[in-house]
Amino acid sequence: MNMMTKKLQLQQGETLVTLTPFGDIQQLKYGQLMINQLIHHPLDGSLMNFYVRFNGGEALPLLGIASPSTFELSDSHIRWSGNHGDFTYTVTALVHSDGLRFDLSFDGEGRYDVTYVQDLGLADEAGVRTNEAYMAQYIDYAKYDSVLLARQNQQQSTGFPGVLMACSEDIAEYATDGFDVYGTDYRKTNRPKGLNGRLASRIYQYEFALPTIRTRELDLSETDTLWFELRIAPHLEQALSEDTIGSMPELRTKLSAGWEQITRPFAHTQNITLSGDPVSEDRLQELYPDRQLEEYVDGQLLSFFTPDGGHVVLQEKERLVERSHGNILLTAGSLMPAVPKLATTVFMNGVFNSHIVWGNTNYNKWMTNIRNPLNIPKTSGQRIYVEYEGTDHLLTLPSLFEMGMQEAVWHYFIGSETITVRTMIGAESPVIQLSINSTQPLRFKVSQQIAMHTQEYVVPFQMQQQDKRLLFSADPDADSSAHLPDLTYTIEADQQFTIRQSSDGFDRDFEDDLIWMQFDETNILTLRLGVGKDRLAFEEQEEKRLYDVWMNRYRNGLHFESEADKWQAMDMQVRWYVQNMRIHYQSPHGLEQYGGAAWGTRDVSQGPMEFLLATGHFEEARALVLTIFSHQFEAGGWPQWFMFDEYEGIQQEDSHGDVIVWPLKAVSDYLIRTNDLSCLEEIIPFRNKTGEVVSEKSLVHHIEQAIQKIEDDFVGDSVFSAYGGGDWDDTLQPADEELKRNLISTWTVALTYQMMDQLSSALSSIQPLSLKLERLSAEIKRQFEKEMILDDVIPGFLHVTDQGYQPMIHPSDETLRMKYRLLPMTRSIISELVSKEQANQNMSLIAEHLKFPDGVRLMDKPAAYRGGVSHHFMRAEQAANFGREIGLQYVHAHIRYIEALTKLGRSAETVTALEVINPVSMTAVPNAALRQRNAYFSSSDGDFKTRYEAQDQFNRLKEGSVAVKGGWRIYSSGPGIWFNQLLSHVLGIRIHEDELEFDPVVSEPVEFSLHFFGTPYQIQIKQGKSFSIACNGQELIGTSILNPYRTSGRRVSREELEQTTGDINRIIITVEG
Repeated sequence: MNMMTKKLQLQQGETLVTLTPFGDIQQLKYGQLMINQLIHHPLDGSLMNFYVRFNGGEALPLLGIASPSTFELSDSHIRWSGNHGDFTYTVTALVHSDGLRFDLSFDGEGRYDVTYVQDLGLADEAGVRTNEAYMAQYIDYAKYDSVLLARQNQQQSTGFPGVLMACSEDIAEYATDGFDVYGTDYRKTNRPKGLNGRLASRIYQYEFALPTIRTRELDLSETDTLWFELRIAPHLEQALSEDTIGSMPELRTKLSAGWEQITRPFAHTQNITLSGDPVSEDRLQELYPDRQLEEYVDGQLLSFFTPDGGHVVLQEKERLVERSHGNILLTAGSLMPAVPKLATTVFMNGVFNSHIVWGNTNYNKWMTNIRNPLNIPKTSGQRIYVEYEGTDHLLTLPSLFEMGMQEAVWHYFIGSETITVRTMIGAESPVIQLSINSTQPLRFKVSQQIAMHTQEYVVPFQMQQQDKRLLFSADPDADSSAHLPDLTYTIEADQQFTIRQSSDGFDRDFEDDLIWMQFDETNILTLRLGVGKDRLAFEEQEEKRLYDVWMNRYRNGLHFESEADKWQAMDMQVRWYVQNMRIHYQSPHGLEQYGGAAWGTRDVSQGPMEFLLATGHFEEARALVLTIFSHQFEAGGWPQWFMFDEYEGIQQEDSHGDVIVWPLKAVSDYLIRTNDLSCLEEIIPFRNKTGEVVSEKSLVHHIEQAIQKIEDDFVGDSVFSAYGGGDWDDTLQPADEELKRNLISTWTVALTYQMMDQLSSALSSIQPLSLKLERLSAEIKRQFEKEMILDDVIPGFLHVTDQGYQPMIHPSDETLRMKYRLLPMTRSIISELVSKEQANQNMSLIAEHLKFPDGVRLMDKPAAYRGGVSHHFMRAEQAANFGREIGLQYVHAHIRYIEALTKLGRSAETVTALEVINPVSMTAVPNAALRQRNAYFSSSDGDFKTRYEAQDQFNRLKEGSVAVKGGWRIYSSGPGIWFNQLLSHVLGIRIHEDELEFDPVVSEPVEFSLHFFGTPYQIQIKQGKSFSIACNGQELIGTSILNPYRTSGRRVSREELEQTTGDINRIIITVEG
């Protein structure tokens, strides 16, 4: 099908403007740079616009589909003209080689102000379209009188691009982020709060770049003309300052060479949004009589859980949060790597399916993904319109939204009418079922925005109708065609429908990529969406049963029986984190980070691997180890990331200094759990830098090659690996080549020691390699103790200079603000590298300098921010937004802190550390802002509006006097790592191939169920005089577990355990206390 191939474009020099048929600015480019944030769909109109508030009235748009404007073009100009009743207007835009100039003129009587809104991408188009929110995090702003400046702090093809927004009048009010322009309540009201009221007049460096400026109120009798400019600078070397204004290009006016009138479509009727009414207590009780873990604010119920793990959110909460409630539904089935899964992303505010994808989450995309957190563009994904009171209404915010592991349900209570929409995904069948039920028969119209490519608006797609079915396939130029030429998606309806066009409601035709299905009146409607050309079978109850069986199998039946809220919350967290782990592993993408598709070598070696080993899924873990090693470079290292499916040759050509260690640690973890030495003889490929297979060797040869590569990369005569492009903390990537060559990460050294020490033990039967690893690990320990513990503090880095090693991120370091770094302190304990005395010293330093009410932070202070210009590190000094790793509380690192606590046996601190990162119940963090409760959040972000505010007031985080917000959701290795810590180290149940370790680090009573060796057990942990384990009343003797820091539990053979088992099995673990 055709899709927006006819483009209205004007170009002057590097500046290219593309218009929709309605006259909205669809895209603004400068060479490779995408200046605006979104390629706007014609029906949505543009976020960029001018608004007039006349005599104190509502904000009225002057451009595009939402306005009464007609428009005409010349070679270098666009002119919009229209009438809003009380006044007429003309807006003339000059397309200049260095930006845009807008001249506005008005005719009428009264007072008015003008607001200029500009969505901002300000980066290379590929980067903006990969993730708009991420690029927004790196845009710095500065405001001076009649000027608002913005600079992209991450280097682009032109350098560090910037823009200037200027006005002929002083700026009376302004905003920089769309949340200050639209407000979270927009999801309910469809009314931009800041456009119709006051703008915040503050710099808010967040994730929705929408710089906005407003004039003072003017009198038409005195001022009937004014101008605005958007100047583009391809490169701003320095941080923003008042001097930047003078360095920006001037836009010289020029005359038009003649005009061409464009006939734009006008709508017969305007689409209206329809949201649900607030739910009554009676209705709520009828639907959900058994509610758990209820969340209240000021007496208002906001959310709760159901006994089967469902999470229900009332619209009152959705109107308050910045991150819209959403979920990714994923088919169940095998945990083997590279087994394709069907996934769909749903959001509370009327996104019933989006980013539907089979397998690769980039290249195999069917429907488009959501690119805005406030539901402003409303064409992406799958939407539902209902004819209500004679007019089509778009369903948006429901009264209630329920998220299950396998389904999502939207309840719309509208007067006496109830509309219920349910999206459910199959367990093993790659099918999604969308069902709509209404009290009375209604006319429904369902829209789908189709991509069939990585990005929408790039290539056409093919659609074929067969009675009540629609079949979609990719264009030969689509990304999937070369690898999956037969990839087909199908929509199947249970009743007849008519295909409509977006232009049906307008007086002229236009092209787009929406597929509309119009149904006759009905109160029950079912659509099935799936993969392939065959009929789509879906039996709801059987799919639900199978899904529950799979989910229980994934987590080995782990279920907390304790009634205390903390353990109920933990039980919910277990369920949802298993679901989150599977998405990261088998369908890599998230709610905010919608792109993915690849495995990060470091990440997949942790989260998924640790989960599989913790739950005893050893066959799947073996396959994962072999898959990871099959992407190893022939020189011994790995790519930073690689694709693992039909696109497996796509990968990064290099990696950070620590990445090579993680696959080796993963194989050592696997061997320790299974003693499966036969895997070492498996023949698997080596690859070159471009992903092609160049040879095939045994796994043990791969291991030897990697160890040799680590040795070859040691710095000088040391056994310390070079930092290279960085370590786990991506924000601390070196800003120059000298640091890349001469920096050593103490965390990487501790990790390398752990890997070599473990691998030496696991390979004890392979003497030459085992002895080599033993010698290397001993030498690392010796040199670490000599060079990396300075005044009882482990520095974050050593800088190799002519004078020897110089500590960085250390109390003696005068070059950086930061004095303490978490990662080497925790990893040196986890790896058992440091003495017991030094381990306790590490914990004391963490408690004093790095422990905050919401968890531990990566460093005691953030890196210095100087307008986004890097001096030592890249992202840490470039990001304008104080979130994610920049905000320093990265949950992944906090989970590793929990691992260090369990290594030392600090039970009370361990339980508290678990509580402060449990989104199900954030009562342990009094300053926690509202957030989604059933999704892993990757960070806890201090609610500072700018980096400067965070820099000056960072101590407020320690005090707990500033709110902390949940970061990006779901897509992380964190859930898998968390599950491993909970089961293997907190509850202390470590499953091996032929034995079990019982080593709990929880002193308070807790009861839970768990399966191992194919048998279900009820397990109770309680306090007593001494440590003991009994199964069905018989004591299990076993052997002691060695731990240099504390007295540990026992290792029990499978044979000894099974001698005590019966039909019902109960294990009691008594811990000393």
